[in-house]
Amino acid sequence: MSEQLAPKLKQFSQLNAGLKSLQDAQAAIRAQVEELAAAREAAEAGIRCKLDELSGETVVRGLTLPVEAPALSTLPPDKLRTRLRTSDAQTVQLFADHEGCFTWRYTTRRSS
Repeated sequence: MSEQLAPKLKQFSQLNAGLKSLQDAQAAIRAQVEELAAAREAAEAGIRCKLDELSGETVVRGLTLPVEAPALSTLPPDKLRTRLRTSDAQTVQLFADHEGCFTWRYTTRRSS
């Protein structure tokens, strides 16, 4: 009977070792995800904007750029001015008024 079971036991042992290595890899990836989430929260913590005093018609828009889009800091002044004044699907109006104040704090929508 042991002769018949030996190949199956060897195969079971190999599968068990493979499962253990996959579980170790999964644990390492989970730890990495947690580290990245903590780093993201730390980076997001201080992002805010406050306008204490407005003079004239003021419009504040949020702009979401695709990852592959060039950074705004790389645009020449005329193209930067045009991009900031453009209202499209990548922008959302946060505020528009000619007096008062405006305070905004960055938040992310997280899926649960």
